[in-house]
This record gives sequence, C-alpha cells and structure tokens, in this order.
Amino acid sequence: MVIPYSRTERIIADIWKRLLRRPEIDPNYDFFDLGGNSLLAIDLIKELNRSFGVDLPVVTLLESATVAALADKVEYLISVDASNREGVSHCIVPINSDGTLPPLFCIGAVGGNALGIQRLAGALGSEQPVYCLELDNSREQRSIEQIAREIVAQVRRSQPRGPYYLSGFSAGGVIALEAARLLRERNERVPLLVLLDAFNPNLPRWSAPERAWLFGKMIGSAGPAYAWKRLVARYRLKFELTRMKVLGTTTSNSRGDHLSLNAQFTLALKSYRPAPYDGDALLVRANHRGPDVDFRNNEANGWRETISGRFNVATLECRHEQVLGERTLDTANLVRRGLELAREKDVRRHTDAAADGVR
Repeated sequence: MVIPYSRTERIIADIWKRLLRRPEIDPNYDFFDLGGNSLLAIDLIKELNRSFGVDLPVVTLLESATVAALADKVEYLISVDASNREGVSHCIVPINSDGTLPPLFCIGAVGGNALGIQRLAGALGSEQPVYCLELDNSREQRSIEQIAREIVAQVRRSQPRGPYYLSGFSAGGVIALEAARLLRERNERVPLLVLLDAFNPNLPRWSAPERAWLFGKMIGSAGPAYAWKRLVARYRLKFELTRMKVLGTTTSNSRGDHLSLNAQFTLALKSYRPAPYDGDALLVRANHRGPDVDFRNNEANGWRETISGRFNVATLECRHEQVLGERTLDTANLVRRGLELAREKDVRRHTDAAADGVR
C-alpha cells in the first residue's frame, strides 16, 4: 500500500480513516470503492472545508474521489487569492463527457444529494454524456426563479445552443422545470424534461395525524433505525428553518453545510408557484410516501395541470430516496427510453422545419 506523504494528503487521509473506519488509506483509492456513501461524503466535505478554510461543494467528489485528487484540489484553492475563489469553483461537473449523444444536464436534490446523479450516469452508459449542475449555497435567500436563471446561464455557457435535455431529482426537478421554461421562452429547443420524483409545491401536504401514521408505517416497513434517522433529519431541518426565519439569513455559507442549503431551498420552494410549461416531460415517481415527504400521494406528483406538452408518468414501487438508490437501474432504463424517443421526435421536427424553410 502507498501511504500518503504530503501534509495535505496526511490530513485528508486521517479524515477518511475516521469516517470510513479504516486503519490506512491509499491516496489513489476511490472514496466510494472504500465504502463511502452520500451521507459520509457530506461529512467529509464539511471537515475538509473546516480544516483547510476552503469552500468545496459536495459534488467535488464526483471528479476528485481519491485522497491524491482531493489534495490537489485543496492545494490549488489555497494557492488562489481568496477574492478569486468564487470563480474557481465548478458549477457544472462533467460526470461523463465522452459520449456522442446530446448531453443530459442534471440537478440533484438539495442538501448534498447530487451524488445520486453519479449513479444515474453510470447506469445510463458511456454513450450518454451527463453533467451535474451544482447548487450554490449563499447567505442571501434566493427564489427558485433566480436560481433557475443562474442555472440557465451556466448551461448556455457550457452549450450555447440547444437542444437541451434537463433533469432534476426531488427539489432539483422543480428548478429544472423552471430552467426548461426559461430556455423555451428564449426559443431554445428542450426536447425533454425529466422529473425524478419531483413534486409540485402546490400539492396538498400531510396533516400532523397523517404524518404520525406514516411514521408508524415506516417503522414497520423500513425498521426503527431508518425511521429514527429520517425523523431526526426532518426535525433538524425544521429547527434550521426556524433559526433562519429569526435571523433572516442562513447560519453558514459553507458549501458543505447541507442543512442550511436544504433550509434555503425549502423556503424558496414554499413561495414558488410554477408557471405553465408547454414542453414534453417524463416523470419517474416513487409510489411509497413516507413522513419525510411533505406532499400527499398523487398519481402525477401534481404536475398534470402545469405541463401541457406530452407528459408521461412511470411509477416505481419504492421510496423517494430509492429512485436514485436501490432502483437506479430501473430509473436509468426509463430515462434512457424517454431520451431516445425525445431525440427521435426532435430530429423529425427539426428536419421538417428545415424542409419547410427550403420550400
């Protein structure tokens, strides 16, 4: 085994050893191959930001998943003048940039769950380019419309012209819808919007008695340890929301602080009212609702009245987080087929429009 030798690598490796519970870490081994997961990734990034005084996003691990690669990233950021660091941070992370098909731009769920996009990209195969769109944390509260405008600007810098294929998981899907609407307003082609168990914020929410009943049901189906973890996460978020309302700002501006990031977007979603969307969309939804999902069950997650284009709904028998977890392969198969049909339809439209122009 090669043991880390630089000071930066030693510090990072010590953090890995503690989180992964391993006696030694080879600097060239992948974090996820050693047993890392999305929750440990969030803890890792928080510790790195605190230890080195940098501002790494969680999605850094999608492109720098070894101790050596992370050390290079950290040392580079440290070497850059603090006033220029914001421009160094990646907003679009290429998960697979080698495929020949039109790229799929994906927004993960808020709170650091962009790592699920990495699993989706792997399941979609090497021919499908996938780019993960990072959601920046900020002390300034922003609306969904503002966030979507920032996303559109980043996408158009990466790809100046359409067609654009957008996707988003959970709350990321709401942002993807708003971004797709803005692109279509600018006469750009958006052949398909993929919503991965995203919910219309206008949906009715569970009452307190219903939520208690669902929590009991979750204990029976997923076990008390899982149910307790989800309950604690929910009430930590509620506490952060209360603190934000009192203070008027987030309690941290670190990209690794997924709790304040989650709270920011939760507030933004509550005030967002989706405008009509006239493009085509695919919804992949989970059929099992738990108390950690605010909205009541709905066969289209509340999107039918908003989406007037061709709208297909595919339902998986699973929980919300399993859409990009245990059921990622099933999700990828549905997304792949949706993209194939959308590309074929877009080529026909584009060819017919070109022919009409000639005539």
